[in-house]
Amino acid sequence: MKLKVHSLRIEHIRTYNNRDDDFEDNSKYILNCISENNLKYEVSLWTEYGDCPSGWCSASWGHCEVKRVDSFIGSTHKPIKDLSFEIETKEGDFEDTIYNAKNDIFYVDDDGDGCWYPNGDVGITEELFTETNRAMDKRPVWIFKGDSGLGKSYIAGIIANSDRAKTVYETDAHEELETIEADIIVVGNKYDHSLEKIESKIKGEHEIIYVDFSKSL
Repeated sequence: MKLKVHSLRIEHIRTYNNRDDDFEDNSKYILNCISENNLKYEVSLWTEYGDCPSGWCSASWGHCEVKRVDSFIGSTHKPIKDLSFEIETKEGDFEDTIYNAKNDIFYVDDDGDGCWYPNGDVGITEELFTETNRAMDKRPVWIFKGDSGLGKSYIAGIIANSDRAKTVYETDAHEELETIEADIIVVGNKYDHSLEKIESKIKGEHEIIYVDFSKSL
């Protein structure tokens, strides 16, 4: 299938490293693409790090997922010229995984041809894109706050179940706050957790965005 690149979205994410038994800052590249039949696709690329199967050394794996979508949810970069590429996914498929691919725009290497000592990764030619004013330097963390019964948990639940890999932390579920790796924090009113305390529990490089829930006057 041939895809034309509409735009690029770079997301700052947290991924789990089982060798260090901890989460770490990472990046995901999402190419918003249009097929020759005007169907929309997201091509997502990221690298994960962890333990090799033998436990002897660290390892890495490249990931590439192709997913058909109804609409694009945003971009951080625009191509500087017309860009297109061929990919081994059938037109109309709703989801597919690509293990190895290479072109002028990106590459993915699943394991570096090493099943016992994987050394895979992904890469994208960022020189082919120009940054827009929607790019963020750090991982955004949205904090939902406001009175009870206004839909904070409801909206967060919709996002968490939207297949966009966003996680939610509900403060009402924790009398004592734990380390927070989530993308969305719902501040309930069951416990008296201060915003300063909540902010101090967020791990990794991040930028906080407050979302206030309130009824109209």
